[in-house]
Amino acid sequence: MKKRMTINNLGSSAAEVLLYDEIGGWFGVDAKQFATDIADLDVTDLTVRMHSPGGDVWDGLAIMNSLKRHKARVTVVVEGMAASAASFIAVGAADELVMAPHSELMIHDAMAMAYGNADDLATMIDHLNRESENIAGIYASRTSESVDFWRAAMRAESWYSASEAVTAGLADHIDGSLEPADMQAFSQSRVMARFKNHSRREATRPPMTEPRKTNENMDFLNEIAQRLGLPTDKATDETTIINALEEALQEQVAEEPTEQAGTPDKEEATTTTEPSAPLPVDEEHTDADAPLTIEVDAARLAELEEAELKWKEAEAKDAEANLEKIAAQAVKDGKIGAAAQPRWVEALRNDFDDAKARLDNMRAGLVHRSETGHVKEVDNLTSAEHEAEEIQRAFKLNF
Repeated sequence: MKKRMTINNLGSSAAEVLLYDEIGGWFGVDAKQFATDIADLDVTDLTVRMHSPGGDVWDGLAIMNSLKRHKARVTVVVEGMAASAASFIAVGAADELVMAPHSELMIHDAMAMAYGNADDLATMIDHLNRESENIAGIYASRTSESVDFWRAAMRAESWYSASEAVTAGLADHIDGSLEPADMQAFSQSRVMARFKNHSRREATRPPMTEPRKTNENMDFLNEIAQRLGLPTDKATDETTIINALEEALQEQVAEEPTEQAGTPDKEEATTTTEPSAPLPVDEEHTDADAPLTIEVDAARLAELEEAELKWKEAEAKDAEANLEKIAAQAVKDGKIGAAAQPRWVEALRNDFDDAKARLDNMRAGLVHRSETGHVKEVDNLTSAEHEAEEIQRAFKLNF
């Protein structure tokens, strides 16, 4: 069997795989061979350099899951094209997905050749829709967009440039130090001939995700955090900064001497309300203009404020733990990949109702945990068996 990939050892703990071919079957990278070869790599960092027009959906899923199953941290670098099945291998298997300059990523609905009567073709339609939903779930698990969003993008055959792939959340960043691969390498391939377009230049602008909201006051908040002695990183959010600021202000008030003589141990907390309806006036107390005043011992007030602050902090920690629990359960249910868990926690934090609803609507088992598909060896078939195999192959899914 012709080996259609190359593995290079980069040292005692790193290796790279060059995946520069079609995916699957007799014409491309064989899933069984791929899984066997990378299983022998005893490394902690594995880089997959990819330039592929895609191919067979089942071999693609098996290759993706063999990479996910490997103990190494997987970095996928799209050096030219990651189209069709190659796109969901990259998106679903990568702990980090890097685009080379001018590289492209393309997604589309599953396709197949079919032979048979109306019932056979109707069955094939149902099968294609199921597999397309499955693939859309892989894109959704990385980007926090819904399966429906990515299914619509797949139906349109969407080509993403390197920068568009990053903006859409499919890729993490562009590495400007990389040299782009030859984009014409697969222009005459069997797989490319089935696409509506052959590159991003020929396609319309792809569907894009909504850009993440940026905090216009982040510089100001970072300055406050620095003055409070807090780290200025992602872990220091607005709530942490505000709570620390409130605590500092309370300490400052507690240290200041009371100016009003004769009331050293008292603070006056005054609250004036404007009721929507007139309050009844007591005939013996007609001073309706007097404010509602409550005198509270200063030490007791400090205790109450400290207790409230601790309660708010505990409540925030419980809320954050709940977000982690929801995202972890989604990983366990096979709705999202482990690499996407932090992005889903952030999505839940930013808009809980929307993100939770999208997770609930995802079908369990979208992200495979074991190898899917198999390779059949053919030996000394009769002519009748060859004819049966041709019919079976006609029904085989291609992506």
